[in-house]
Amino acid sequence: MTDNPPKDGDWRLVPAETADVYRWSFGCVSSVAKLYAPAIFGARQPFRCECGKHRGEDAVDILCDICAVKVTEDVNVVRRERMGHLELAYWCEHPLSGKLIGAFPVAPIAFRISSTGSPNALGVKYELLTQLNVALAEEAEKAGDGPHISAHASDSLSGAFRAVLGSPSDGDDESSDTLLMSRLCRAMLHADPDIGVLLRSCGYAIDLRVRA
Repeated sequence: MTDNPPKDGDWRLVPAETADVYRWSFGCVSSVAKLYAPAIFGARQPFRCECGKHRGEDAVDILCDICAVKVTEDVNVVRRERMGHLELAYWCEHPLSGKLIGAFPVAPIAFRISSTGSPNALGVKYELLTQLNVALAEEAEKAGDGPHISAHASDSLSGAFRAVLGSPSDGDDESSDTLLMSRLCRAMLHADPDIGVLLRSCGYAIDLRVRA
């Protein structure tokens, strides 16, 4: 497996395993607030951590022991690469692959906010998905559910996943052009370097084995 499509050689897309989602992730999104956590998705300002303990060029690559934010030079790059994950309250089928999953990737923050810093259409749908997952987790805890399998809850989560993913045709709607499938299609058409992270955000891994 590799994280980005190679320029040469044969490869194919395969549904990501839950272990892949954990490997890609920089942290678990356990609340809506966590969707914007710099400790998961990268520092907000260059050459400093969130709390300000570490500052300046000499601090680059230092992970703060107070705010857990890594100092970086180019925050735009970092916030376009770092992903998180949702630990699902119930196992459910991925809406595109049909594969049973226990965790769902959360796209980098750069794809989820507008130029003003507020959530875009994708960001709002991630917030709704996160709220649903938190509510289902609380219900499961109260009910004392053992195996995390529930048809109703799984269907609800799958529906929320579909809203996050959207479809290629959503790009025709200005308010929906930030959704993952629309972004992915545009990236593939223009050989955009974001292809790899968008594929991961959609729940796909890249297999370097020869195509069947």
